[in-house]
Amino acid sequence: MSAVTTRTKHLAEGYENEFNRQWHFGVGGQGSLGYRVAESFGLQLYGGITCLTGDRFDNIPKYKHKSNLIYEAGLKLAYHFGKPVKSKSVFEAPVIATEPEPVVEQLPVVEEQPVIEKQLVVEDQPVENATPKAETTVELPVLYFAHNSHRLTQKEADKLNAVAELMKAQPDVTLSINGYASKTGSAGYNLRLTQLRAGTVKMLLKRRGIDGHRLHPVIGKGIDRKAPTSKAARRVELMMNEK
Repeated sequence: MSAVTTRTKHLAEGYENEFNRQWHFGVGGQGSLGYRVAESFGLQLYGGITCLTGDRFDNIPKYKHKSNLIYEAGLKLAYHFGKPVKSKSVFEAPVIATEPEPVVEQLPVVEEQPVIEKQLVVEDQPVENATPKAETTVELPVLYFAHNSHRLTQKEADKLNAVAELMKAQPDVTLSINGYASKTGSAGYNLRLTQLRAGTVKMLLKRRGIDGHRLHPVIGKGIDRKAPTSKAARRVELMMNEK
């Protein structure tokens, strides 16, 4: 769509006349082909046609012409404002080889049925002229894990029944829970794995009615390089804290 204003002045021999300004509305199209020769300059080859309404823009009588058209064509030197937009090259990000972490075996932990265990704290029988006995050290069980796993088997989980009964009988007792791992795998991965193992033991003791505040600290020790075998290294140890 376009709007064009014209003002015509004829100086032909024997005919001199000047016509006032008039507006013409029209429709048309224009196409161009450009090439940027520098960062801000470009050349454009263009062409187009516009059909105007109203009287002839040169005021020559209509019966002398069948159409009222404007043809355009030419070569332009264009200046482009602003910085040119550079197309972003598409590339594939380099693949960085990382050490694959072992898949942690998800063994189901079956909640065991309540089992009546023997009381670890035995009441002393009244003995005549009995002398006070020295306090004995309670040996806590060690819990062993499968390779690359932080889940306990049912057999190992059953060891915690006696520990829970001991802590219920002696409410002042608190435990430290330390997890260990074998040499297989990276140090960082094994550190996380031992923390998960210690956390599993704490969770199972809480399920057996032990307050979580009595189970502290819960620490992943990482790789145990002094263990005689890998099986012996994959464990969690429980220790009574000093009162």
